[in-house]
Amino acid sequence: MTIAAAVDVGSNTLRLLIARVDRGSGLQTLLLDRHVTRLSQNLTPGEPLDPRARQRTLQVLIRFGELIRGHGVERVFGGATAAVRLASDGDDFLDQVEREAEFRIEKISGEQEAFLTALGVLSDLDSIRGPVLVVDPGGRSTEFIPVEDRRIKPGLSLDIGVVGLCEDFLSQAPAPPGQLAALEKEIRGKLERALAFYPPVPGLTLAGTAGTVTTIAAMLLELDVYQPDRITGYRITAGQVEGLIERLAPLDLEKRRLFPGLEQGREDVILPGLVLVQALMRMYSQEEMKAVDAGLLEGHIINGIGLSPDS
Repeated sequence: MTIAAAVDVGSNTLRLLIARVDRGSGLQTLLLDRHVTRLSQNLTPGEPLDPRARQRTLQVLIRFGELIRGHGVERVFGGATAAVRLASDGDDFLDQVEREAEFRIEKISGEQEAFLTALGVLSDLDSIRGPVLVVDPGGRSTEFIPVEDRRIKPGLSLDIGVVGLCEDFLSQAPAPPGQLAALEKEIRGKLERALAFYPPVPGLTLAGTAGTVTTIAAMLLELDVYQPDRITGYRITAGQVEGLIERLAPLDLEKRRLFPGLEQGREDVILPGLVLVQALMRMYSQEEMKAVDAGLLEGHIINGIGLSPDS
């Protein structure tokens, strides 16, 4: 038995998983923590991280380090994704994290992120067979990973994410119709690469993971307290997504914060997230997307320890 931790330094959200790992029974969650710090705020590719976003993120990671040491963690896995990949000072930031938070994480590629995400999703969806397209809409990138008969295929990472879409197209709330139309056009254009990469196939299941998709599920379930076991397997329908867009678009940010299930800090990015999910369902001619709580965090541990996703 091993006590392991996984840290995900995302473009919008930081997440920590501490778990007891046993090769016979898999992962048992001991602690799950998450904070929206928006590391990619105002980020221009090739330029430094915003100093305020960098400092916010560092402070949370220092707290994560305290939790890791307090739980007697033996092995720490994890990675930094699109924001750190795109920033000119991404490596310098990770060095600072190692000095001040006292654990080391690495910058991972979009392809690595895709594989690890699918590995985690499979650990939580043991009943799925046949073709699955795992989708991970993040803050600055979105990953697409085909899985056929539980075999993970090479994935695709696109530079399209809810933070970037929000900053570029939805600068106001309520959302003006013209901005929504421009957002939809941008998303559909970017997603053409995903369709070319993995065209629709008969019997396809769309499986969505990470904060955008799980937040949509939590809102539909009206969860005052997030419950992973109710999220995984929840079927988000195209009609439900359209309904949430119609309800949220006319609201200012303060009114959006009143929605049960909407995590604080996501009130501006949830609308582009919904439009992205809606476009995916339409382009793949799917009436539903299955939500999955597990993903990149679990994938880090499964891969690092050398477990099977079916453990």
